[in-house]
Amino acid sequence: MEKVEFSEIESLGIDWDEIGLPVDPKEVILPANVNSISTKEDAIIIGQAIIENHWNNNRLLDHVLISVVHSTKDNIWFFEYSIDQRDKNVEELMECGGFYVAIDGNTGEIVKAWLDD
Repeated sequence: MEKVEFSEIESLGIDWDEIGLPVDPKEVILPANVNSISTKEDAIIIGQAIIENHWNNNRLLDHVLISVVHSTKDNIWFFEYSIDQRDKNVEELMECGGFYVAIDGNTGEIVKAWLDD
């Protein structure tokens, strides 16, 4: 697995009602034992498991976990998936959408999942 970017911020500032292409949370398969997220390492393991479950269902095969952002104010963990372009030169980059999942770190439940083009 390539290096996953990690950062902590006070607040994500996302208006959950304004998300344009929501994904049914039932389509996002979390590892069975997720009751909360409390560390960066746990978050990366969970984030990787989410995309691997999509690969196992022949979805988002060209996407990888790019970053994890922890919102400390509300304990929301934000996972970003996209086509892996981390080894590309700037002139080789292509515009592409992403897949995003937000999980409540206190409960381990999905707050929202969505696609962005």
